[in-house]
Amino acid sequence: PSTNTLSNIHVINPSQTPFGMSQGAQIKRDETRLVRIDSQQSKITSFLKAADVKYESQSYGLSQIEVIDEDEEGSLKTDTNDNSQSQHALPDKIVFNEEREKNDVNLTSIENLKEVVNLNAHSELTTILANLVYIGVIDSHKRLCAIQHDLKLFMIDYGAVCYELFYQIGLREFANFGKIHLSESLKIKDLLELLDILEADKITEIAQQLFEMKDMLDEYFSIEIDKVENSEEVVLKSVPMLLLNYLPSLNKLPFFIYRLGIKVSWDDEQECLDGVLKQIALLYVPEIVDANADKETIRALNDTLEKTVFPCIKKKMLVPKSLLKDIVEVANLPGLYKIFERC
Repeated sequence: PSTNTLSNIHVINPSQTPFGMSQGAQIKRDETRLVRIDSQQSKITSFLKAADVKYESQSYGLSQIEVIDEDEEGSLKTDTNDNSQSQHALPDKIVFNEEREKNDVNLTSIENLKEVVNLNAHSELTTILANLVYIGVIDSHKRLCAIQHDLKLFMIDYGAVCYELFYQIGLREFANFGKIHLSESLKIKDLLELLDILEADKITEIAQQLFEMKDMLDEYFSIEIDKVENSEEVVLKSVPMLLLNYLPSLNKLPFFIYRLGIKVSWDDEQECLDGVLKQIALLYVPEIVDANADKETIRALNDTLEKTVFPCIKKKMLVPKSLLKDIVEVANLPGLYKIFERC
C-alpha cells in the first residue's frame, strides 16, 4: 500500500479549634479515612493488576503529526506525537480561533438520542465519576487507570469511558464543533489503501459517498470533504475538534474514514447522525500506548487524562449502565490499611 505523511496540523476552533477542645490539644488523624486530593501524593497504582480491555486500536504507520496550540497567556507551544523519532520546526504558522455564532439546531433525531442517554444513565456511577480523584494509569496498553471516590479505589477502562464521553460531547455540541484543519488535504483513496483490506471499486464507492454527503458532514460535524481542483480526487480537509487542548490520534484517520464508509446508515436521519457521532467518538478514544513506552510518553498520557479528560468527565458526563463492567471497585481504604497493619 501507498504511504502518506500527515504533517503540520492547525487547530481551529472552549486553623480552627473544635468546640470543647483546648488550644493545645492534638487531634488524632484517622489515616484509614483520608481521601487523596493532591496528584503529587504517593500513588498506589503499582499494587493493582491489569485486566483485559476492549477497544483495541492500530497504528497505520503515518509519520509525524505536529500541533500548534495556544496556552492561557496566548503564547505558542508545540506538542508532538513523533512516530518517526524526528523533529521538524514549524515556521510561519499561526493559531486562531474560529469565531462564529452558536448554531441552534433543533432536530428531533438529536433530541431522541439525548433522551436515550438520559434514560440509560446510572445514578451511582455518575456520582462516582462526578466526584472522582484521578490517581494514574495502571496499564497503558490495556488502557486502564485508577481513580478514588470517597474511601474506595476503582479501576477504569478509560478507553470505554472516553468513548462515551466524546459521544456525549458530540451530542451536546452537535453542529457547533471546532475544526482541526489539515495543512495538506489527504486523499481518501490514499487513506483507505493504507488499510490494505478494500478492493479499488469499494474505495471509489466510499470516496464518492462521502463526497455526496459533504455538506451535511461539514455543517453538522466539521468534517470537510472536497475534490481536488480540476480532478475527481476526493480529499479530507478537516476533522472535528471536540475538546480544547486534546488532539485525537490522527494515525487512526484511515480507520475513521473506513468506518464512516461502511458503518454509517446514510438512509435514515437518526441512524446516520448517531453513526457519525459514534465514529467521531472512536477517533477520539486515546490510542493504545505500548507498555514499554518511554517515561515521557507515559507521563504525557497521564497529564492528558488527569488535566484534560477526567476534569471533563467529572463535569459533563452521564455514565450509562453499560459501563458497569468497565468501572470496577478493587479496594476500599479501611480494608487496605488493615492489610498493611498486619504486614
